[in-house]
Amino acid sequence: MGRIGRSFRQPLRLAGRAPDLDPAILRDSAYKWGLLAAIGALDAAWIAFSDFRLAPGSIAGPAFAAILLVAGARFFRFVRPNPGLFVLAEAIAQIFVGFALAGVLSYLALSTNRALIDPTLSAADRALGFDWPRFILWVQAHPLLDGFLFLAYRGSVPQLLVIAFLLSWREDGRLRELSGAILVSLVLAIAISAALPAISAYPYYGVSHPGIAAEIGVPDLFALRDGSLRLLDLRRMDGLVCFPSFHVVLSLLFVHALRGRRALFPLAIAVNAAIILSTLTAGGHYLVDLLGGAAVAAAAVALYRAVGARRPVIRRSRAAPSPAAV
Repeated sequence: MGRIGRSFRQPLRLAGRAPDLDPAILRDSAYKWGLLAAIGALDAAWIAFSDFRLAPGSIAGPAFAAILLVAGARFFRFVRPNPGLFVLAEAIAQIFVGFALAGVLSYLALSTNRALIDPTLSAADRALGFDWPRFILWVQAHPLLDGFLFLAYRGSVPQLLVIAFLLSWREDGRLRELSGAILVSLVLAIAISAALPAISAYPYYGVSHPGIAAEIGVPDLFALRDGSLRLLDLRRMDGLVCFPSFHVVLSLLFVHALRGRRALFPLAIAVNAAIILSTLTAGGHYLVDLLGGAAVAAAAVALYRAVGARRPVIRRSRAAPSPAAV
């Protein structure tokens, strides 16, 4: 286990003497649960006053996982006080609940049948000098590259878990910022996509470019818009937000969270550059979707820091010497 193992075990052995959690950590947690409660209330009100229904069986799994994570957080607050592990359990629980609630909200918000902005997004790509169909055809003519990007597109969630664990060890302030920025960005992305809905590039270009093989589809979006989908099942929800790209949001937040880490920062840049590129192919995004994602990531960090959150401070392990001792 090495140094990481020792840093986690030490507070467990000295539980009775462990310091109370920083009030800033508890205040930060309260803000996030308040935001999640607001999203949940909006979901519930929208469903109650519409013809949507939530599949009861789809709630059990996510609810059970969230309860376990919250129980773990309470254990590391009251039974074995440990700031890093408390923040880790809380962050994963909040992000997990946030994805579930925001998934429901995205389906509700995209059912309003507003005019699609795909022609505008396509025109913006051309204005930037980017020919999406030509690029996709070139990538699909190189199966190894296409397959690599297909796998990269699915790397965000595993990466999130790894980064959360690493940050909880000595930099739980950055983990709190990461989870907070993710929750804020979910709200921003859904609000933008509700006002500016799009079906994404594959269905938009599919008719005029039959040689392009669609690597991702959005059947639920069409069903929402024509009114045939009104049963919301958390077990089979797809990502329907086109503009902005939420994969890009996550990738940039991951890189931001690992800034200054000598070995991990360059690795994060390389991994997330591949994920960002994959949003064009495996995700069917326009190039301008990526720019929108970058703007949302920056706004989410700024908003999180503005709403009562202190600037993250690196919490060094107890074994590290203080500056005065050097």
